[in-house]
Amino acid sequence: MRVVQVTLALASLAGAVSAGAGGVQVGAIRWDAYWGKPGDADWDDKNFGVVTRTTTLDMSPQKWHYRLPFFGQELNDTAITCDGNSADVMGQELEYAAAHGINFWSFCNYPIGCKDMHPPDSDCKGIQCCADNVGLSYAWNQYLAHPDNHKVNFTLLLQPGYWFPTALKGGNETLAQELGRYVAYFRRPNYQKVLGGRPLVFLFGGAAVASDLAALRAATKAALGVEPYIASMNGQDLPGLIDAASKYTTGGGTPSGSPFVSTIAEPEAALWASRAAAGRKVIPTVSAGWDNRPRIDDCPWGNGSAAHTIDPTMQELEAHTAAGLAFVKANPGAAETNTMLLSAWNEHDEGHWIEPTIAKYGGAEKLEAIKRAIDKAAASLRE
Repeated sequence: MRVVQVTLALASLAGAVSAGAGGVQVGAIRWDAYWGKPGDADWDDKNFGVVTRTTTLDMSPQKWHYRLPFFGQELNDTAITCDGNSADVMGQELEYAAAHGINFWSFCNYPIGCKDMHPPDSDCKGIQCCADNVGLSYAWNQYLAHPDNHKVNFTLLLQPGYWFPTALKGGNETLAQELGRYVAYFRRPNYQKVLGGRPLVFLFGGAAVASDLAALRAATKAALGVEPYIASMNGQDLPGLIDAASKYTTGGGTPSGSPFVSTIAEPEAALWASRAAAGRKVIPTVSAGWDNRPRIDDCPWGNGSAAHTIDPTMQELEAHTAAGLAFVKANPGAAETNTMLLSAWNEHDEGHWIEPTIAKYGGAEKLEAIKRAIDKAAASLRE
C-alpha cells in the first residue's frame, strides 16, 4: 500500500481551530469500511467481511478513482487497494482533521464481541455480524489506541434497530455491559461533551426503544452526574429521552445529475430552519454531496442508484459550510450545543466525503474549503 505522507506547514498547524468558528464545535461522521486488500490472508475467504470487499470493488473502475481516500492506490484502470487499517493512516487523518478545524469525529459503532474473521456460527446470530463488524471497527480501534487521538475528539453514533443494543445482531454483551463500556468512553478526556459536560451521542438507523435510551441516560447519570445529550438522525422525538434532531445526510438527484445547491444545500438549510421554528433543538448537518452510483453493480445490500447529485464545487461546499455555521450562531436557543456536523469524513463510495483524496484528484481541497468557511466565520465574530 502506498501511504501518502501528510505535509503540514507550521502555519496550518498554528491555524488549527480548537473550537471552530467562534466556539462552534464542528464534527464529521465516520463510516470506516476501507481496510484490507487482495493478497491479505482473509481477502478471498468466504468469511471475510462483505462490506470492505464491496467498497474496494465498487470504486475499482477508473471513473471512480477520483474519490479514493489519500491512502488508496490505483493498480490499473480496473483495480485499486484501499487499506486504511494502520496507525500511520490514522495519524495522518488526525493531522488533516485537526489542521482544518474538525473538532470531533462521530464514529458509527458496531458490536465488538467478535475478535477475528473466522468466528464460529454460534457467534453470528444475526446478519452482518462478526466478520463485517470486526472490519468496520478497525479504524475505531486504531483511533482509540493512537497517541495523537487528543487532537480530534470523538462521539458514539449508535444504530438503534441494528446494533444498539448490540445483542440485536449477534453482539455478546448484555445491555448493562454495553452501557458500562459506553460510560467508560464518556469518561475519556477526548470524548466530545456539551452543555456542562454532557457526553454527546447520535442515533441513526431505526427507531430507538425508549427503555434502552432511559437505561443509557440512567447509567451515565449514575457514573458521571450528568445525562448524555442525545441527538436523533431518524426523525424520532421522545421528550426527555432524545434532546435534539440531526441528520445523517441528504440524498437524491436525477440520473443526469442534479445541482448541489438546490438538491442538498437549500433543503438542508430549510430543514434546520423548520425544526428551529417548530421549537426543536437542532444539530445541523452539512452534507458534502450524494452520488452512490459506484454501488449499482457491486453492492449486496443494493442501495446504489443512478439518481445522483453533481459534486459540489469548492465554492459551493464552502458556502454551505458557512450557512451551517451561521445558523448555529444565529439560533443559540435551537442550536444550544453550539455544534454542527459534516457528512461525512469518509463516505467515499456513497458520494459525500471530505477526507483528502489522492493528490492528483484534489487532495485536501474539500477540507480547505471547509476551513475557509470556519476561518471567515471566526473572523467575522472578531470584527
